[in-house]
Amino acid sequence: MFIAQAPGEGIQPTNYGALEAIFVVASGQPYNGVRVRGARNSLSVAQIPGYAETAAPRTDCSNCVGKYFVAKGQPVPAGRAAGDVVLESDLPAAVRVIGATQGVEKLDIDPNRLTLLLGADGRIVSAVWD
Repeated sequence: MFIAQAPGEGIQPTNYGALEAIFVVASGQPYNGVRVRGARNSLSVAQIPGYAETAAPRTDCSNCVGKYFVAKGQPVPAGRAAGDVVLESDLPAAVRVIGATQGVEKLDIDPNRLTLLLGADGRIVSAVWD
């Protein structure tokens, strides 16, 4: 079992760091493979010894503030350069977007969730991992 400790309070997004784990299994073990599950994805090695890796989401949101947010299925606003927008489809699966006129119905903490606060113009004014 691999266990990680989440931060005790919200933190600003940073670039994704690489995580490497070596799982040592004694010779003669009865296993054919191993699966490691994370909060939002999993890896499996179908044969021992073996190797597996997965790609991080395309956008880590470490530099999202000030850019325009584009929800899934919505077109990029006319006149906006690709570097000035953040596509929801490029973000981690667990993202909470709070618009300028929206309230927060349930104030729950999820260290695996990215929360984006939007201004009236659709720009991201705050990005934080819960």
